[in-house]
Amino acid sequence: MRNYFLIYDGCCFFEIVLLGYFMKYSTLGEQPCAYCMAGSADDTGGGTIRTSEGFCVQADTFLKDIDPDEVTSFIIPGGDIAHVRGDELRAFLHSLNRDKSCICAICAGVDLLEEYGFLEGKNTIRTNEDLAVSDGRLITARPNGYVDFAVEAGKAIGLFSDETDIAETLDFFKYHKSEI
Repeated sequence: MRNYFLIYDGCCFFEIVLLGYFMKYSTLGEQPCAYCMAGSADDTGGGTIRTSEGFCVQADTFLKDIDPDEVTSFIIPGGDIAHVRGDELRAFLHSLNRDKSCICAICAGVDLLEEYGFLEGKNTIRTNEDLAVSDGRLITARPNGYVDFAVEAGKAIGLFSDETDIAETLDFFKYHKSEI
């Protein structure tokens, strides 16, 4: 089982970096994760993208090479979704086992889920004014809710040991409290 971060030209990397950090340094141990992208190395310049912030990021794998039954979570950042919108991503997302895989989207990533029919009848940022909203294994967030997004996704994936761990994480990353 593995967590996958979708990357594409123009994606907003800052929206997913904190969740990646939480996966790496979870109190329950490092959680396996990888960057993935649509297409293939031949048509994507070798699998390297440039984020909206200007960073070059190398994909670890491609959607076509991922076994949907082995996906713990699939994370979709916002950004210029025109670079990733399409039948390949739509088919992949619909192939995920929604009882087993957590689907997380922030900013324009939520637009993709809406287009692909994932939000109908769900509690999301479209139906709720919170910064991040969890409806079972579906997490949606506004762009300025990246801390809440990382925490909600982390809770759904099982990255936190208990409520104290969650509270300490929120205190540090959202409320900037630290013990001295």
